[in-house]
Amino acid sequence: MPEPDKLSGTAFAGCMIIGKLGQGGMGSVYTARHEALDRTVAVKILSPDLAREERNIEFFLREARSAAKLEHPNIVQIYNFGQENGSYFIIMSYIEGKSLADVITEKGPMDTETATGIILEVLSGLGHAHSKSIIHRDIKPSNILLGTDGHPKIVDFGLARSISEEKQLTMAGEMVGTAYFMSPEQGLAGKVDHRADLYSTGATWFYLLTGKYPFEGKSSIEVIHKHIGEPFPNILVLKPDVALWVSHVLERLMRKKPESRYQSAAEVIED
Repeated sequence: MPEPDKLSGTAFAGCMIIGKLGQGGMGSVYTARHEALDRTVAVKILSPDLAREERNIEFFLREARSAAKLEHPNIVQIYNFGQENGSYFIIMSYIEGKSLADVITEKGPMDTETATGIILEVLSGLGHAHSKSIIHRDIKPSNILLGTDGHPKIVDFGLARSISEEKQLTMAGEMVGTAYFMSPEQGLAGKVDHRADLYSTGATWFYLLTGKYPFEGKSSIEVIHKHIGEPFPNILVLKPDVALWVSHVLERLMRKKPESRYQSAAEVIED
């Protein structure tokens, strides 16, 4: 029997908790009314099990610090973060909408115009993050919310790391990012910079257009090996009606070597 939600209806960090939205890898997310701002917000609370380890707390608060530096219409806004009653929390803007992963599951692949419009906005948000030396490291459809207004917002800078803060919190060989959308250099546990986000954005665009992952496999290791070693699949085989320029931009976004890819989000947008 699921335990009743103890937080609903209680006051927490200047908010009145309304109800639970969902559970993620790091903890639970609730909708709440922020008393001072007088608006609905989302409150993310680090799970008590994870909070027993200092490293997880550092990870969680680092996400908050990274994202709090960012102000962009395509990135979820952070209002506050900290600790209350022994719980670590992040208060952020509440987005009415669904993740791109859910949208594709429900409605199937998008037409070129819709998918490209979304990806251009995602690139605009990433360009802003990169300008502040923040890399997301885990761009994928489930980390992009599509608001009811049709505009995407990037969430979960949980793996984001400020380039200036080279204190590597990833354990040796620990996989950061999700295999289907992971850049080859992340799969090789190599040095990762903003160009890894561009690769993952390419993989996300591919998924929006086709409803399929660029590389499939029976295990994440197999998928990662394909990102590293297999040639990029020709999208025209899967979706013959896609314009040739789409195939060209995708191929360049998803080149194996970062130096062969586009070098900035702005460069992709311009192309």
